[in-house]
Amino acid sequence: MAIKSNSSEQEVLGGGIQLYSGLSNFNVIAVNPTMTELHALGINVKSEPNYYVEFSGEEYFKLTFWIKNEDLTTRMEILMQSKETLSKTGKNLWINNIGQSVWSEDIPTYDWWKNPETSRKAYTGERTLIDFVKAWANVAHGGRSII
Repeated sequence: MAIKSNSSEQEVLGGGIQLYSGLSNFNVIAVNPTMTELHALGINVKSEPNYYVEFSGEEYFKLTFWIKNEDLTTRMEILMQSKETLSKTGKNLWINNIGQSVWSEDIPTYDWWKNPETSRKAYTGERTLIDFVKAWANVAHGGRSII
């Protein structure tokens, strides 16, 4: 079967999908919904969502936020694992009860690091989740405890 090409001077319309890029305000309309819940929201899926995925022999939990604005309904996924986050250089990702996070070999002792007594090693995907929830809830950095 041959593919017919067009002249580069001829404009081709249609046949593609709408592409969105940039920043926008969204509302969260569902978190890890079932197929029935998705259908009730007008989101047509063919099978029950699977919220577990495997990469390189490791299983991750997929936390899926369905988000919507006036132009688009889509999903945002965060892969999570009950495993401490470790950098390639051997540093741990630390998090405290107000959602600050930092890479450090030991418990952070920086002047700007608040509530060091609440510090603990963060799990895979936890920082992304905390940052998303802070933005969603419009919570200022360094305020009240969120964890």
